[in-house]
Amino acid sequence: MDEQDQKIIQRGIAAQELLENEAFQAVRYVVEQGYLSSIMTTGLEDGETRERLFRKVHALRELTVELNDWVFQKNSREDRLAQGDDFAED
Repeated sequence: MDEQDQKIIQRGIAAQELLENEAFQAVRYVVEQGYLSSIMTTGLEDGETRERLFRKVHALRELTVELNDWVFQKNSREDRLAQGDDFAED
């Protein structure tokens, strides 16, 4: 296993631990629900605030997607290494 493999696997392990962490899950939920609640309570004339809040929800979800991608990369790399595949850099 080379240095790049180790980096991908270590990063994936850290991402998986974070995603499975109860405190992270709770704070992510609370923050997202707060943003969504705020969107629902804005007035019709306050489109700018809704747009800003929507972008925050989107950013929070993108963070989670990226962490899940790191876990996927780790799993893929571990599978390929376990099979003994010699592959070029992804």
